[in-house]
Amino acid sequence: MCRFTGLEDVEYRKVAAALQRMTNMIPRKPRIGQIPPLNKEQKQMLLESLRFDQIDSRQMTIKKAHAKTCKWLLEKSEFLDWLNATKLVEHHGFLWIKGNPGTGKSTLMKFALASARKMMKDKIIISFFFNARGEDLEKSTVGMYRSLLLQLLERIPELQDIFDSLGLTTLSSSGHHQWSVEPLKELFMQAIQSLGRFSLVCFIDALDECNELQIRDMVSLFESIGGLAVSAGIQFQICFSSRHYPHISIQKGLDLVLEAQEGHNQDITNYLDSELKIGHSKLAEQIRGELQEKASGVFMWVVLVVQILNKEHDEGRIHAL
Repeated sequence: MCRFTGLEDVEYRKVAAALQRMTNMIPRKPRIGQIPPLNKEQKQMLLESLRFDQIDSRQMTIKKAHAKTCKWLLEKSEFLDWLNATKLVEHHGFLWIKGNPGTGKSTLMKFALASARKMMKDKIIISFFFNARGEDLEKSTVGMYRSLLLQLLERIPELQDIFDSLGLTTLSSSGHHQWSVEPLKELFMQAIQSLGRFSLVCFIDALDECNELQIRDMVSLFESIGGLAVSAGIQFQICFSSRHYPHISIQKGLDLVLEAQEGHNQDITNYLDSELKIGHSKLAEQIRGELQEKASGVFMWVVLVVQILNKEHDEGRIHAL
């Protein structure tokens, strides 16, 4: 007989999560008046209804990192600690990359995502990139939850049983389902709690490109999920990226400020050495030094200025450099 101090007791959470996973595996016959479970076709219809046209638009438009950039991230202590399963109790699986506008956060996130897919073959990798200039679903947490759930349920089909919790008696013949944020949040939490032996790594880029109230609500939910996952022994890791504002505090997690990283500044140096085609005269080296200083870590500015300088040089206007 086990006794617990209350619902927040860590040991209670562990036992409750384990029991939930076991009971979810038991086939049940509906009681009289009880809504029967959804069949395979109905679950597939709901799965497809999570999909939307612009689901990967932002990620696809982000340019791939320059060959000589971003690799420093994979050796950073914060990144390595985030990946270390034995340290989950310390940071609850949170890594938050922050930086000024134009520093290259999205490029770094795309690099980290691609690296994770190469290196972490034993884990489920999912992602979402917010896009303030896109359609409504590209810049809302409704779109984010739909995307993350779709990726997760496609990778682990047995988790599609969570659709039964919606309590739906009918489905539109067209397969269309009107999703709102609360049932999506509940489904996502259930999915994470039912992961069992699976490990999940999630990348979410540009939180600042979504409504602040929505993001605060989302971060709060992820904090709850992170705590429950640690208590239940579930491996769940989340990497956010955003500007410094709006500032949202979390109780546990790792921070990495992009413009303060030596590796990031070296990336700019490497980019200038590789892409600024104005020779290596004394004037050219002086220009490279000035660019590095004036950039203040803003990679986008460097890229734009390099294009201008290369054009001026190619057209013979050396004095304009």
